[in-house]
Amino acid sequence: MNNKNPAPLANTVQAAPAAGSNPVMFITGLTVGSTVGLVLGSLLTFWWGLAALRAFRRAMRRVQNGDQPIRELLMQ
Repeated sequence: MNNKNPAPLANTVQAAPAAGSNPVMFITGLTVGSTVGLVLGSLLTFWWGLAALRAFRRAMRRVQNGDQPIRELLMQ
């Protein structure tokens, strides 16, 4: 049993990589994007946190003072 043309076991032709697919650039973009996102998210959280703290303090002041209007401003 001499088989001169055996069937190929696997396709040896590999697909060429897509143009611009560089793993180093992908990792760099991923790192830069994550860092910028973390910084912006932290700044927004800090900014909103200060506004929320001011609103909470103002509400506590109103509750402690009995929530009475300022009469001088009403007389204008």
